[in-house]
Amino acid sequence: MKRSSVVSFLVAVFGFGILVPWWKGLDFLDATILLASSAVSLVFVAPMVAASFTREHAGSQILRVVGFVWLIALLILVNGIATVNVRHWLGQLLLPPAGVLVGCLLLNLTGGFFLGLVTAEAALRTGKPASGVRMIRIGFFLALASLVFLARYAPPSLRSRFDDMMTSEGLLRSVFSLCGGLALLSALLWQRVQTLSRR
Repeated sequence: MKRSSVVSFLVAVFGFGILVPWWKGLDFLDATILLASSAVSLVFVAPMVAASFTREHAGSQILRVVGFVWLIALLILVNGIATVNVRHWLGQLLLPPAGVLVGCLLLNLTGGFFLGLVTAEAALRTGKPASGVRMIRIGFFLALASLVFLARYAPPSLRSRFDDMMTSEGLLRSVFSLCGGLALLSALLWQRVQTLSRR
């Protein structure tokens, strides 16, 4: 692993596992902040898969990368919760609801598999691992632009539904639905990757 990659991982764990919780305090235990913090490590999936890509071992490479990225997310959550408790000790351990923690880790896991498989599929199809990274970046910016557009120009009824989704219960329902969709897409992509890797 390159030294720059190790530094990036340490910055992610230190920044989102210590600095952000220190700054946000008890608000760090909010479901939206926990989800965002646990998703940070997903930015490493596509570059790591592309950097070490070989046609013969595509599946095992994806598994290693996803496992590593999931551990980074777990470290961020553990450090973040510990930091909040150290800074704001109230006589007992403060923990977010178990469903939120499960949702965070499950979203990271299914998201990691999906991003890794998209990267590998593009690399196998085009013969250029960097094309998968480019696809992920384009997809990310399109999704971000869509959210900004909807937030600014959506009709009031749609905004009201979006606000309902941002409650803890609504957010968890959305997260588990998204995880189910990502798992289904990942299963289809896994078959595609296995077929392409045998050619």
